Amino acid sequence: MKTILILLSFGWLVSCGSASKKTEKVTPLAPPKVKVKKQTAKEASAKGSQIHFQCQLEKDVRSIEVVVNEKGRCEVLYTKNKETQSKANGVPDSGFCPKVANRIKNNLEKAGFQCR
Repeated sequence: MKTILILLSFGWLVSCGSASKKTEKVTPLAPPKVKVKKQTAKEASAKGSQIHFQCQLEKDVRSIEVVVNEKGRCEVLYTKNKETQSKANGVPDSGFCPKVANRIKNNLEKAGFQCR
């Protein structure tokens, strides 16, 4: 009788431990939506560019500008298909914005663009 009780107890423990567990469906978090300030090239150049590159590959023309925005921070503006987006901003005179602008220029040149 003891043997039967021990076997039943053991069987019950094993069956409880191996019962299929309900898994909850987990939805991954969506990346945060970031509003990118868009403006026309005319608006961007009206701010007074410190650095300006114009890159061209056949009919595709892109421009990169470093400007000081209304908050007194430097800003890297990238224009593609007549749409300008802010790609980076930082403290003026830190060298950050020119580095970002040069990195974008170098990437375009690697892709075959001619920049001036």
